[in-house]
Amino acid sequence: MYRICLYAFLLLLSPAFQGCGLFDSLKSDSPDAARSDPDKGGFQKGADRLKAENIDLKQQLAYMKRVSKKSVEESRLELAKVEKERAALASTVEKLKDANHRIALENRELKQQLQSCSKERKQPVKQRAVKDKQTKISKNQARSLKIKVLSGDGHLESAREMATKLMKMGYEIRAIGYAPRSDFSKNIIYFKPQFKNEGEAIVSKIDRAIMRTLTWSSVFDIIIVTGRNP
Repeated sequence: MYRICLYAFLLLLSPAFQGCGLFDSLKSDSPDAARSDPDKGGFQKGADRLKAENIDLKQQLAYMKRVSKKSVEESRLELAKVEKERAALASTVEKLKDANHRIALENRELKQQLQSCSKERKQPVKQRAVKDKQTKISKNQARSLKIKVLSGDGHLESAREMATKLMKMGYEIRAIGYAPRSDFSKNIIYFKPQFKNEGEAIVSKIDRAIMRTLTWSSVFDIIIVTGRNP
């Protein structure tokens, strides 16, 4: 009896199990199941497209990196070139500064030398002009001057020596004698005011001589008195 009841219970449960299998088979044959396969294919295509895009983007990124690296390298080389040119330019500027400074010093030295030469040239010219003037006086007026030589040291010989010296210079001596006193220490050239130039010409040719204006009346134009220490 017990076994009969068990068999009956199993028989009742078998349709239920079969129904589940049937449900599964129906489910697999349903329209929803049919739509699942196309969706899966669409997702796969989208994934493949994204993968391809990802690969393409990676390739573009790699290319951009190469280009960027090349640009950076070129920029670095260009910058190094610019720095080198700048250093060369700075060196050239320093050389030019040194050259300008050296030229300025040379110009200064040349100017000083030029000024010195100019002074040296002017001095001989001035001296030559005085000499020419003296020569002109000696040629044109030496023989026409009325000159007297007096001994101012008490010795007539000093007056004679002075006269001889003047005659060698081209002057004509009209008289020789003694001065009123014999204590003259230097040679003195007395001249009338209108014969100052002639007196200066004689003074320039006699050592240690001084000039004095002739203040007394005399027939002579120039009177020369010899001193003790001529």
